[in-house]
Amino acid sequence: MKTTTGNKRRELTEQILQQELKEAGFTMTINNQRSGDLFGDQLPKGDFQIALYAQVLTSLYPSGCNLFCSKNIPTAANQFSGNNWTRTPTARWRRSSTSRPPGPPTRRATTP
Repeated sequence: MKTTTGNKRRELTEQILQQELKEAGFTMTINNQRSGDLFGDQLPKGDFQIALYAQVLTSLYPSGCNLFCSKNIPTAANQFSGNNWTRTPTARWRRSSTSRPPGPPTRRATTP
């Protein structure tokens, strides 16, 4: 498992997961990296089996396609520039009504 070196919360999470997996009969190796190496090279190239990180949309366009569309999977062909590090094979990103935050219903203005 990889995460950024020095992030105490993530390192503690790794230790907990490692212990729980050991109790279930699995071996998990922790191999933390400097953030520049993890985000600049290893995640884009898929050089991980499990990684613990936070990824946020950096686009002004309100869609998850930047993170989840197939066209954004980093490959040698696109010089590993995509942000779909999880390699989620989604052709298109569809926003559903459940993707909106809960709140009062939108009301239309009425004219008297």
